[in-house]
Amino acid sequence: MIVLYNPRAITVGQPRLPKSVLALGRMFETDRYEIVDANLDPDPVQTILSHFRRRPQGPRILGLTTMQGPQLRNAIRDTQQLRRADPSLVLVWGGYFPSQHAQVCLESPLADYVVRGQGELTFVELTQALQQGGDLSAIRGLSWRRGGEIVHNPERPIVGLNQFPHYPYDKVGLRRYVMPSYLGSRTLSHFSSLGCPYNCDFCAITEVFRRRWYAEEPERTLAVIERFRREAQINALEFFDGDFFVNQDRVRAIAAGLRGQGITWWGESRVDHMLDYSESTLRLIQQSGCSMIYLGADSGDDAILALAEKEQTTRQIVECGRRLTSFGITPEFSFIVGYPFEPEREIERTLQFIRRLKAENPAYEILIFRYTPVPRPGAVYNDSVKQGFEYPKRLEQWADEKWVLFSTMRVPHTPWFTRKLEKKVRNFELAMLSKFPTATDIRQTPRVRSFLRRLGSWRYDRELYGFPLELKLVHKWIHYRQVEAEGF
Repeated sequence: MIVLYNPRAITVGQPRLPKSVLALGRMFETDRYEIVDANLDPDPVQTILSHFRRRPQGPRILGLTTMQGPQLRNAIRDTQQLRRADPSLVLVWGGYFPSQHAQVCLESPLADYVVRGQGELTFVELTQALQQGGDLSAIRGLSWRRGGEIVHNPERPIVGLNQFPHYPYDKVGLRRYVMPSYLGSRTLSHFSSLGCPYNCDFCAITEVFRRRWYAEEPERTLAVIERFRREAQINALEFFDGDFFVNQDRVRAIAAGLRGQGITWWGESRVDHMLDYSESTLRLIQQSGCSMIYLGADSGDDAILALAEKEQTTRQIVECGRRLTSFGITPEFSFIVGYPFEPEREIERTLQFIRRLKAENPAYEILIFRYTPVPRPGAVYNDSVKQGFEYPKRLEQWADEKWVLFSTMRVPHTPWFTRKLEKKVRNFELAMLSKFPTATDIRQTPRVRSFLRRLGSWRYDRELYGFPLELKLVHKWIHYRQVEAEGF
């Protein structure tokens, strides 16, 4: 019996399709496994146990996926309960966090095996070996225990998405995941590619996929969207690819298929892509329903952008904003502050650069995250270690509130990011988000937006960010929406 588990990762009532476990499920016959999604299930542990009780024959294998942050905390707590309730369960961990911290996972009694990287084929081979017998050392991408030794088998090459079956959406029910967003009243999400061909020093995607990018053929992506329209009546779509816009010809084909379908969509890209795209492509993208593009601006300091191997400049960021706006597409710029290199100077330059962008166009969406080290070779991580940063030594420590906050990229607890600097960034953010309320928070009425603008303007305009007690009270009252980073 196989149960595929997606621990709770988001706010209740905002579920997204559990693509990681759906990816595993498509490799098996429907009656061979069950999917449990804690983002919808109020008591997932009991649901998991009930599935195993109904089919007790053979090994009972639980495959779970997790990213660090709230989802990892819940994964740790849930597997602790499962271990106590049924010590015979075989616990297989996969996802971004186990892929990067396999050793820590297997040093805990909560993990029996770790599937690293792309998990479909590795997980299938592991379940076959557990059910029928086989040589575990021959399974690429697997980490496991051999006696008292932890063994990390060689990496498994990535397989292109077009070689796998479609996700088994019938197993979870598409309609259960439809939700309202700023894009539309009926929104679903899709990953049309894996990985990224670039080498940003702070990014976990680069480390896991080794600077490779694997995309669906446009026809396959459009077939998925057509199913979403037919079965869930969507009018909005989020592409959660690490970089949806790598290949201009592919984007043109998808955009042409979306044009006239009444679907508003959003995706992630890079500044240099948008500068390289032709005018005809950008016009087609806008006509197809794209209303906003998420862009990693990442710093307002050109020296930091160079150290982080971002391959862009602040001048290009400005040009990109102007270009997208001229085609009716809103740029959503994300910034990271608190790198280990001269953080006071870097933070000041980034905040001033954000002010420059907002002065140019108040409609630009701005997100501010805090730098959190990613375990990969490079100048940023190496300098972080030199300054005293280190990860927890035990898996269970990742459930501590400190490390959950770290993973959301809001409160990093890095040695160089002092409380003074954190207050500076947080107070600036409060003033900026008051004067310029985000269009992506659909709960805000026009009256609330107008009130926030008036309240935040006098502080923002005069750069008087200290002790914003009135802003804190108001934002607490309206439960202001803040986007959290995907925890890796």
